[in-house]
Amino acid sequence: MDQAQAVYEAELWSPTAETWSTMARMQVPRLYHSTALLLPDGRVLVAGSGRYAGFDKLNAEVYSPPYLFRGVRPVITLAPSRVEYGSNFQVTTPDASSIAMVSLARLGAVTHAFDQNQRHLTLSFQQGVGSLTIQAPASANLAPPGHYMLFLLNGAGAPSVAAFVSLSGAPPTDNPVPTTTGLNPASVTAGGPQFALSVNGTNFINGSMVRWNGADRGTTFVSSSQVTAAIPSGDIATAGTASVTVFNPAPGGGTSNAQTFTISTPPNPVPTTTSLNPTSATVGGAAFTLTVNGTNFVAGSSVVRWNGANRGTMFVSASQVTASIPATDLATAGTASVTVFNPVPGGGTSNAQTFTISASTSTTVTFDNPIPPGSSGSFLNGLFQGINFGTSQWRWENAYGADSTRHIYFASGSGTSRTFAFSPGPRTLVGMRVFTGVAGTLTLTDNLGQTRTQSITTGSMQLVTTGWTQPSTTVTVTFTAGWELGVDDIVYRNP
Repeated sequence: MDQAQAVYEAELWSPTAETWSTMARMQVPRLYHSTALLLPDGRVLVAGSGRYAGFDKLNAEVYSPPYLFRGVRPVITLAPSRVEYGSNFQVTTPDASSIAMVSLARLGAVTHAFDQNQRHLTLSFQQGVGSLTIQAPASANLAPPGHYMLFLLNGAGAPSVAAFVSLSGAPPTDNPVPTTTGLNPASVTAGGPQFALSVNGTNFINGSMVRWNGADRGTTFVSSSQVTAAIPSGDIATAGTASVTVFNPAPGGGTSNAQTFTISTPPNPVPTTTSLNPTSATVGGAAFTLTVNGTNFVAGSSVVRWNGANRGTMFVSASQVTASIPATDLATAGTASVTVFNPVPGGGTSNAQTFTISASTSTTVTFDNPIPPGSSGSFLNGLFQGINFGTSQWRWENAYGADSTRHIYFASGSGTSRTFAFSPGPRTLVGMRVFTGVAGTLTLTDNLGQTRTQSITTGSMQLVTTGWTQPSTTVTVTFTAGWELGVDDIVYRNP
């Protein structure tokens, strides 16, 4: 033997192009008595060589062909260890939809560079959800009995790691029709995680498939009376029922009777409350929106209760709801108990928060006690009895015209409007008593847009009430006859 004449390069045959391609190079010459063996992971084991001392190669090399570098390889998660001629058998794989070829390769028996046991078959198959149904060779004429490597190849030509399958026996008899007697568990709560479903019954075979509403689910054969199936979370996302059957493939076979699996509505939690906004209002106040903060609020279900009575509720988030509180709930001073209720299933009433309805207090500014600073005709500037009259907008004076006491008026004859602001605010303007030497129209407005208009005649003191319900900060007094208007007193409510 002449090692100098050894061929180191591997060669790949293309049956389509009918050409050989030179591939990777070995590191050791492989001559007489060498072997080359296909491994289950798709690589090729090359070993040995020699005839006598000096030529013996007591080592091995492993060759990785190009098809191992064609992206992610398919995975076989379950395959039968024994297959009968002419039968249909199932192989579980998460890559079922991408499989383009299924093949059997006989286990190698190589010596003198020749495989005594070489055989390769391409098998027909059908794709399912998470599995393949594969047609075994019809007889021993096509594939002698014994062990084979079963490979799955995807569209890119990348092979799986092989599963070992023993091929033997005569063509199988018909598979029985399975029956089901029970499920474990028989129900779960909607929205739960994936789980393993056990199906009990009879006539299950290695190849039986559990079906969920008619769709195949990854199935594990336990015994002729039990199989298990992997049920993904998407199957139980919505409350309702599912029909569970078991299918045995041909020859024979068929679909079992159905078992009903129940997906129940998850129970509502018991809500809790942590705070209110606002926490108080004044008796006689207007309707308002109450914000309730807490936990475990449920969209479309949680209801705010005012002293145990439901109020119109809007869900904001699991930690906040709002409620419409009518003015009638503020008719009497005192406190109200605010809770949140979640209905069945589950549910319940939260802890209570206290809402305070305080009695309103009114203040009358008379300009008589105390008397404004300065003397009659002086400016009334700045803060006086809870009202900020600004700078150089108003003056005060002693008795004049229809007013026998002190009063205020516009500081000059220019303009027809003056303002004042509550400090601290906001406050609610209740009304004022006014008089005039020239008839005109009085209009009161505030920063919230509340308005009151009244005609003022000469010769008498006249009461103007606003009817306002919302506290504000700034009030504008407009009179068509300008500084002819005298204001004897101002009444406001806190708030």
